Amino acid sequence: MKAVPYIIVLVIALAQVGSAESIGNAHFTDINGKSTDLGQARMITFWSSGCAPCMKEINILPNIARQNTDLSIAIVSLKDAEHTRGRLTPMPKNVRVLVAQNESKAVLTAFGNDRMLALPYSVMLDKKGRVCRKYYGILSAGKVKEWREKC
Repeated sequence: MKAVPYIIVLVIALAQVGSAESIGNAHFTDINGKSTDLGQARMITFWSSGCAPCMKEINILPNIARQNTDLSIAIVSLKDAEHTRGRLTPMPKNVRVLVAQNESKAVLTAFGNDRMLALPYSVMLDKKGRVCRKYYGILSAGKVKEWREKC
């Protein structure tokens, strides 16, 4: 019986996120708590400040973003906006910081994370908004370059 509330939340979240065809329409809040969506993001990385590998990755993401200024990137925090704000360095203009605090498990599942809460977790979306590449662990500039060639 305890699984029922989780299943209901998952169904509601997946209904909002949609199918793989429309996964880019997921809704989040921005760092100021305002409701938003992924916009034109093609690369999305999910992280949490309580995750040591995530904190390493979050420090290299600005360099990756500066090397890929034409790539729209979304960093999705699984903590609340206030907690997130205090843990990020300034990001380049092609990076949006979003929060998926209340539906993090459902959002991760919808984006293909089959290792629940394995973080950091990153995806590259194709031009139709479908996940075409996913990666568990700290991203590298080489991995992003490879993804861009294949997506």
